[in-house]
Amino acid sequence: MGKLHKSLMTLAASVMLAGAVQAATPPTEEVNTTGLAVTDDTVKVGILHSITGTMAISEIGSVQAEKLAIKQINESGGVLGRQIEYIQEDGASDWPTFAEKTRKLLRQDDVAAIFGCWAS
Repeated sequence: MGKLHKSLMTLAASVMLAGAVQAATPPTEEVNTTGLAVTDDTVKVGILHSITGTMAISEIGSVQAEKLAIKQINESGGVLGRQIEYIQEDGASDWPTFAEKTRKLLRQDDVAAIFGCWAS
């Protein structure tokens, strides 16, 4: 089973899980323990992969799969009744760039999670 196929299977499971938990929408103060990234309507996440440079060929598929999963989760009601909003950054196949973009996503964009960085 290829890496892309495994990624898609994992994301499909996430979509099914999101559908199972969407029935109950708890108040924001119950799900937002960090004070970041979660509002009454959205959950903000980061996507950080190399979309340029030498690693792009192996990471673009992951970006596409993650965006597809987010779209499908949102179409099925989101996570805990909230739509997922993503911010995409390019690690540019360079570990210092990954570190810089990670800091930006966490400190400036206040994302709840970052998907990616698997090759860094």
